[in-house]
Amino acid sequence: LYHLFLLKSEDKTLKIWKTSDWSLEKSIDEPFKQSTGTTHILRLNWAPDGRLLIGAHAVNNGAPTAQVINRTDNWSHKIDF
Repeated sequence: LYHLFLLKSEDKTLKIWKTSDWSLEKSIDEPFKQSTGTTHILRLNWAPDGRLLIGAHAVNNGAPTAQVINRTDNWSHKIDF
């Protein structure tokens, strides 16, 4: 088991780093590519069980969404709010 450090930034990516050696676990950009250049909220939130991560500032079909990222499914991001 290792700890993760998450970073969501204005470069329109979400990066997940392993804190054990600071190697990049995953970089996710697809749901965030069409987002605007600025936002008030970039905060990421974990589900209580740690399986899901919610990332604000995503876009689906031109509408703003919050992306649901599944940690247990290779960081898949097929669902959004």
